[in-house]
Amino acid sequence: MTCCLLGLAACSATTPKAQAQALVDRYLSAKADNSSINRADTVYSKALSTLIKKDQTSAGPGELGRLDFEPLCNCQDTGAIQSVTITDTDGKPPQWLTLQIKWEDRSPTTPILLHFIQEDGQWRIDDVVSNDIPSLHTFLSAP
Repeated sequence: MTCCLLGLAACSATTPKAQAQALVDRYLSAKADNSSINRADTVYSKALSTLIKKDQTSAGPGELGRLDFEPLCNCQDTGAIQSVTITDTDGKPPQWLTLQIKWEDRSPTTPILLHFIQEDGQWRIDDVVSNDIPSLHTFLSAP
């Protein structure tokens, strides 16, 4: 999706699936050079963005917070991602999508669930669920 080269603020994804594809293209592609947490305001819901920023600042200058990984893949290095397939999530509404991430050095694929909500006319991620972190909201809200 070419609008993502200009930044997600310029994207007007009309569906969660289109927004998920834009995020995959921007943050999980072979050309990815940035993390979604650095663009929290344009990727995540207001509530989740607030938690991400609080985590980043609470660690102190020069320190990493608990969120020291890319939430979209639950990984630290996207370079080992071979492919990402976006699928509907069985039994959940269409605001939930699954990223099936295929790693170069692992099998089978790793599922990451994204929950989208619509805010200010844009689809934003309101929660991320994986085998390691059952809820990014809960992970960042914990004391």
